[in-house]
Amino acid sequence: MGNGRDALDHLLEEINVYELLRGLMDLYQYSAEDKEITFEVTAAPELKNYADRVRITQALGNLIDNALKFSPKGSTVRLEAFESEGSCIIKIQDQGMGIEAEDLERIWDRLYRGDKSRSTTGLGIGLSVVKAIVKAHQGSIVVESTPKKGSVFIISLPRCNTSERKL
Repeated sequence: MGNGRDALDHLLEEINVYELLRGLMDLYQYSAEDKEITFEVTAAPELKNYADRVRITQALGNLIDNALKFSPKGSTVRLEAFESEGSCIIKIQDQGMGIEAEDLERIWDRLYRGDKSRSTTGLGIGLSVVKAIVKAHQGSIVVESTPKKGSVFIISLPRCNTSERKL
């Protein structure tokens, strides 16, 4: 079966990460406005990465949807992307209810829902799909969270140089 990336190789294309985040912000703007949540996007306009556009959009969209779902009225959701040591780092940060320490490792499990998330809609498979997509891109994802203060999901994707990568 390979490393999971083999199946994606023919789907990889150069993605402008800034434009991707702006597009997602536009897509979720109505949901944000309903809760009076503000978006902040910080990324260099020239930041690029190779990815399966459909899948990486799905993963980031899930994280943004969760950030909006679990954030209080009047808060801010921050989308940030930058290059660090050859990797593309994407952060999605909210000011929501946060995740209890005992739930942090289990949130990646299929069908797992922490006690505080049970009152919201969803099946509990989103974060497992996000992790699978990031892993298929040979990347990693971690979460830092403080209950009642919010969470930040940090994705690290290998950044390919356009002149060295064949599609």
